[in-house]
Amino acid sequence: MKLSEIHVAIEAGRCPELPEDQAFGTLVAIEHLARIEGLPVSALAFTAPLFGAKYSYHFADLRGSWSGRSRYLAWRNLILNTQLLFAPADVDADPWKSLDRAERLWKEKGNATLHCLYRLIPEGTHPREVTDVLLEKVHGDIPPEMVPRLRAGINSFRRLFRNDLALRTGLLPAAYPDPLPGFRSHRQHTSMSPKIEAWRNSLSDKKVVYPLDYLNRLAIAGGRLDGKTDTLNDLRAALCKLPQPLEVGVPSIAASTLNGYVSRVRCALGGPDPRKTPAEQAWADLRAAARAAGCETSFLWAVAQPAAARGLATTEISETTALEILRACDAHHERSAFRRGCEQFDALQRQITPDHLPLAPLGIKRLPPRSPPIPKPVHPPDPVMTAWTELYARLRERGWTQKQVYVLSYLRVQACATGIAPGNLSEDFIGALESDIIRATDRTRLHNAVRSIATLSKEPDFSDLPYLSMLDDKRFSRGGPDERARAELEELMDFMNAAAPTRRSFRLAVGVLTDAMGRPDIPLKETLQADISAYDFGPHEPRRKVHTDKIRNLRRFVELPWTPAWRELQRVVTGTGLKALDNPVPKVLAWNPRTDPDGLTLEWAQRLDRDFRSTLRHPPHGRTYIAKKLVRHLAAFDALHNIPAVAGSGLMPPRIGQIR
Repeated sequence: MKLSEIHVAIEAGRCPELPEDQAFGTLVAIEHLARIEGLPVSALAFTAPLFGAKYSYHFADLRGSWSGRSRYLAWRNLILNTQLLFAPADVDADPWKSLDRAERLWKEKGNATLHCLYRLIPEGTHPREVTDVLLEKVHGDIPPEMVPRLRAGINSFRRLFRNDLALRTGLLPAAYPDPLPGFRSHRQHTSMSPKIEAWRNSLSDKKVVYPLDYLNRLAIAGGRLDGKTDTLNDLRAALCKLPQPLEVGVPSIAASTLNGYVSRVRCALGGPDPRKTPAEQAWADLRAAARAAGCETSFLWAVAQPAAARGLATTEISETTALEILRACDAHHERSAFRRGCEQFDALQRQITPDHLPLAPLGIKRLPPRSPPIPKPVHPPDPVMTAWTELYARLRERGWTQKQVYVLSYLRVQACATGIAPGNLSEDFIGALESDIIRATDRTRLHNAVRSIATLSKEPDFSDLPYLSMLDDKRFSRGGPDERARAELEELMDFMNAAAPTRRSFRLAVGVLTDAMGRPDIPLKETLQADISAYDFGPHEPRRKVHTDKIRNLRRFVELPWTPAWRELQRVVTGTGLKALDNPVPKVLAWNPRTDPDGLTLEWAQRLDRDFRSTLRHPPHGRTYIAKKLVRHLAAFDALHNIPAVAGSGLMPPRIGQIR
C-alpha cells in the first residue's frame, strides 16, 4: 500500500487503530516527506520496504529537514508504524526490526525483548529460518550468563505467534518453536537410558518422578551413569556414590532434600541394596516380607543387628547363636529387647514362606513378670514435722504469701533437727542456736524468724506460740556505741526519714567505727567527726570505703546550717512520708543560702548559677555540671508546693522558677 493511499485513508477516517493525535501526526509526517521529495502527496509511491530502506535508522543527512536525530527518528517511526498497521510486511527493510516493531505495537506487550534473540543468533538468519535445532545450537554456544537473555528473546518470539499483526506480516516460521528447557527441567537437560525411562513411565507417584530426574542428571554429570545402557541395578549403585551438585554443575539443593530424594527413589526401586552385606540384605528382605504379611516387627531389629554384625543371615541363626548374642548383651534393656525380637522372629514361622527362616525356632522368650515389690513400712508421722506443717497451713489460710512463710524456714529446719515443735520454742534454744551461727546471713534469717514468731504470739489465733524476746542487734560488731549514742543515731535517722536499708547500713557503719575507736561512751557527734583513716576496721577492712561513705553522709547532714525554720520544714516534709533520697530540703540547705527557707529568691539562685558558670572564677571552662545540679535541686524544691501539707505550713518561699 502506497503512502499516498495511506494519506487518503487517514483523511477519510478509515484507520480506527490509530488514535486521533497519532493520525494527525502521521498526516503531517507524510506531507513533510512530500516536501522533502519535492512531489505532491498523491505522487508518493513508497511501499514497504522502499521507505524504510531509503530512510534507514542510520540515515546520515539530518541537517535542515529534521533539526536533529531524535526528531528524525520520531518522524520515521510515525510513518513506519502506520505502514505496518495498514499493510503488515517488512516495512523496516529488516525482518527482525519489523517484527520488533510489531511487538512494540502489540497492545498486550509493553516492553519489547525480541532483540535479545536476533542479536544472539547467527547474523543474516531470517525469522522464517528459526528452528528448534538452531535454538539448541545457539543455547550450547553462548556463555551461561547470556542464557537468561536468550530465554527472554525466545519467549518474546513465541508470543508473536499470538500477535495477529506479526502473523499478517508473513515473517514468522511455519513451526512454533519450543521454549528452552528450564533451569531445573532436569529431564530435558540430560538423556536417560531406556530401562530407567521405562521404569520412570510406570511410576504413578509424582513425588518419585522429579527426584528420579534430578538424581539421573546428577549421576550422569558425575560419571556414575552414561544415560544410554544403564540398568536399575546401575541406578541402585549410583545412588550410593552421588557427587556434590555444585562440583558437577548441577543446580544445588539442600543436603536434607537430596537425602530425601535418594530415600524416595531407593524405596520405590526396591530390590537389593548395594550398601548392605548379604546378611544385612537377608534381614531386610525378611522385614519387608513380614510387613507385607501384616506381622509385628517392632523389635525384630534387636535380633537383626547383632546377627548381621556376626555375618548370620536369617536362615543361619539358631538357638545356640541366639543364646550367645543374649549373653553378650550388657544392659538389661538390650536383653529385654532381644528376647522380644526372638518372640517376633519365631512368630513368623506360620506367617511367611520358609525361604527366609531357619529350620527350627529360636525358642527364647521373655522372662516371667517379677513378683510385686514388698511395700515399705509406713512410719507414723513425725509430730514435730506435723506441728510445723500445720502452722504453715494456718499462716497460708491467714493470707501469708510464700515469701512471708519462707521467713520461718531457717528456724523450722533447725527446730525439726532438734525435735522442737513451734509451741515448744524457748529463748534458751534460740540463744544456743544463735551462738553456733557463723554466717551473717543465717543470723539475719534467725532474727527475722524470731521477730515473726514474737509478732504472731500476740494475736489470739496464735496464742499457742511462745513469746520470744527480740535478739540483740549483732550488727554492731563487738557492741558498738552505748545506749545514748544509739538513741542519738535513731533520732537522727528519724529526722532524716531514711529508708530501712539505709538505716541498717548507717547502724553498721557507726558500730564498726565505734569498735575501731574503742570509745563507745562518746556522743554520736564526736564519733562522726573522728579521722576515719587513723583507725583499723579489722574484719570490716574490705568494706572500709562503704562504711566511710556512710559516716561522711551522716557527718554532712549533721553539719548542715540547720536553723529552727529549716528544721521545722524538714519535719513537715518527712511527715508527709517523703524519704531522704527524694527530700530536696537538705540538698538545698547544702548550698548554704544563709537565710530561712522563706528567704530563698530567684536573684540568689541566679547569682550562684553565674558564679559556677564563670570561666574567670573557675577556669578554663567553668563548672557547668554543678550549675545543672543546682537547677535540679531547686526544681525539686519548687515541687514541694504541690504537697498541700508543705504548701500550707507557711515555711516555703514563692516558687523560684527557671534560673536561665
